[in-house]
Amino acid sequence: EITDAGRKFLDEHKDVVDEIFERAQDAVERALGGAMAEMNRAVGRLVKTVYRAGWRSRDESTRKQIAERLEKARQEIDALVA
Repeated sequence: EITDAGRKFLDEHKDVVDEIFERAQDAVERALGGAMAEMNRAVGRLVKTVYRAGWRSRDESTRKQIAERLEKARQEIDALVA
């Protein structure tokens, strides 16, 4: 779990973190393109949202609910290709 100091560091360097995500997404799009690029953009947005929600939330119950929803989504996606 990320520490308070880690949260503060990431908040203070949000512009750098966002740039890293954007560069990674651009590289994937150039390499893969098409629907795979769309999927990677969606994953990037999801990851940013999940981590930001986790950083901002001080409530363990909320973090647990986020983790449970992510697990449910993982199971549903696995079922699509099973």
